[in-house]
Amino acid sequence: MPSIVKIKAKPIQSKFDGLRELGLNRLPGTGAMYTPLKRGDRYVTGLDERLDANFAGVPAGELDQRRKAVADKRRKYAELLGENLDPSNGEFWGRQSFLCTDREIVFDLDDPEHFVTYSWLRHEPRIAKDLEQALSSDDYQFYIDNIVIEEKARKERKSKVNECVAILDKMPPEEMRGLSKLLGMPASERVTEDTVYNQLDDFIKDEKDPSKVEQFLLFHNMDKQSKTAQLLVAEALEMSVLKHNYAKKTIAFGDEEMIRSDWFGFLQEEANAATRNAIESRLKEARIMQSPAVSI
Repeated sequence: MPSIVKIKAKPIQSKFDGLRELGLNRLPGTGAMYTPLKRGDRYVTGLDERLDANFAGVPAGELDQRRKAVADKRRKYAELLGENLDPSNGEFWGRQSFLCTDREIVFDLDDPEHFVTYSWLRHEPRIAKDLEQALSSDDYQFYIDNIVIEEKARKERKSKVNECVAILDKMPPEEMRGLSKLLGMPASERVTEDTVYNQLDDFIKDEKDPSKVEQFLLFHNMDKQSKTAQLLVAEALEMSVLKHNYAKKTIAFGDEEMIRSDWFGFLQEEANAATRNAIESRLKEARIMQSPAVSI
């Protein structure tokens, strides 16, 4: 378990201005009081080695070890707090409560009181396990913000972005153009080298869509044969050598018509070399026709 976690109010859109400037996600006064759940004669504390729900998904071979670890942890915090933390002890658990408000709540799990409170509060079904779950349903007002996990993911993303930028900085101009076309960006000879570089750099660093980093690496690391076939399709479509049939969601050349992904495999097969050569020839002619006239 990380050393710092937060419980935050789920963000909502509001007609009231200035909430964020006040550090608020919701209207002032929004809050909910929670108390430990009770199942039978035992409270759901997060420190109960007898509660099977605490060990959902744990392999059978590890179950005894995990149950012992939970029991040891309960005894440790009982000693630190001077309290009986047995899940059946209503004298302690029955007087526990916690108010979640519109301001974020920080739990320092190195603090025994914070640890015990968070242990039962994280089992409250009306508090989402993360922001994604919170946004999935109106049943949730609050969610757990695991700082350690978020920071780790942020660090990993930055590392991948830096890796992609390093690759881009060493990439020859023609390879940059090819990669831009595969990613759906304009990269004809009329587009300057600086523009091609900058649009790839922006693509990599787009924080709104982290998957773009993976797309960049996928196309960069693709084997040469596959990359050549995909680039041929992209360029042939750009120059109208291959024709879209939007109604059927297919691409056609002469008598051949298929979906885009099937073209990639088709063009790599030696049996289809005649079609591939014909497309390349037509593409070459289209480029010549599009080039500015040379005066003598």
